[in-house]
Amino acid sequence: MQLSHKYKPLFKLLRGDNPEVDIVIMTGGRLSGKSFAASTFINESIIQHEWSVLHTRYTTSSLQDSVKKEMVEKMDMLKTRQYYNVLQDRASCTLGNGNVVWKGIKAGSGGQTANLKSLSGLNCLVVDEAEELPDLETFSKVYYSIRSNEKRNISMLIMNPVGRDHWIYQHFFKKRNIPDGFNGIVDNVMYINSTYLDLDREVIPDSIYNDYERMKVDDPQRYKDIILGSWLSEDKGKVYSRSKLNRFSLPELNMENVEHTIALLDPANQGTDYLAYGVFGIVDKNCYLLDVVFTQDDSNTTIPMIVNLTNHYNPQYMYVENNGVGSMFADAIQPLCEDTAVIDFHQSSNKHAKIVSGSGFVKKNLYFRDDIEAGSEYDQFIDNMLEYNRNKKENSTIHDDAPDLVGEFARKIQEYLEDNWVIYSV
Repeated sequence: MQLSHKYKPLFKLLRGDNPEVDIVIMTGGRLSGKSFAASTFINESIIQHEWSVLHTRYTTSSLQDSVKKEMVEKMDMLKTRQYYNVLQDRASCTLGNGNVVWKGIKAGSGGQTANLKSLSGLNCLVVDEAEELPDLETFSKVYYSIRSNEKRNISMLIMNPVGRDHWIYQHFFKKRNIPDGFNGIVDNVMYINSTYLDLDREVIPDSIYNDYERMKVDDPQRYKDIILGSWLSEDKGKVYSRSKLNRFSLPELNMENVEHTIALLDPANQGTDYLAYGVFGIVDKNCYLLDVVFTQDDSNTTIPMIVNLTNHYNPQYMYVENNGVGSMFADAIQPLCEDTAVIDFHQSSNKHAKIVSGSGFVKKNLYFRDDIEAGSEYDQFIDNMLEYNRNKKENSTIHDDAPDLVGEFARKIQEYLEDNWVIYSV
């Protein structure tokens, strides 16, 4: 894969250009080459300049399948793997003193910052999926851990732009009057913004390129937000904001503390609708979306997926909306999930009203996983939630299956526990 010309200033930092720069912010949409450029930069900095790099994400549990995997793949692609001694959480270069460490920033379910004092000599920080960082204070703690006296110190934030209320936008863009799509240097920060349009056409699969081109015509706002990676305006009236969702890591959730587990299924069998299935765990007044099935596949595929997920978590109850195919799903699933009572129900309320009215409860009480793979069904479920608008007319071209599911959950959990839950005002 060939790097976009927009990344040339990044690699010039290795030879000492622009000494005032100690922070690099790389933004862009899908297939923009950000992660590829970062991994190539890390590889070159280690082998040719003996840098010590902390390659990280906010969460720990996804490191092996994200930043480490990305880096090792680039070693193979660039034919440099032979020069590394690769271990579980780090790799050292056999040609010199350069190395990379893979360590999560978040330490524990309480959101504490990991102790990085033991990682002495670091001079380069690379944070992938930087939109996960909850605040400036968390970033600052890690930023100040990069303090080599012998080599240049660089901190790099790589992200898909999210809402304009996110602290990265507020601190590094709005405060400094940086326009969308800017490439250049302001004060100590280098800004790099790229999209799939900056890549050579031949490196983009035809199926993806054609889909992007159709989206450009059929859904220009989604194309701008997701594919080009624009900062999302908070005045667009979206019901949910990514930066304000409650988050948790499944490996750090003690399942022995889960008091109730229930599941909710909004079926679909064909066409353009998504089947949405969620398994929810409840601890005191906190609710956790443990896992989802979110797909447009037909019932031959989705029923086994639902059964497998149900038998893994063993929810006490599964509520199935008995729309056109709901009863068929309930009848097919019940015999295969003996530990779960399957209950179908009729949904007659106004869907939009349910989504909006239930959003206050969701924002206050429901936690979403932050240890998921980009592009996974869970990730797509969250993306679908974030698209939904308070203005009903704005939702005519988008799917509402994910926000509908969590809106129904807000209602069902109160019925199920018969407790004094509060739907907070929106």
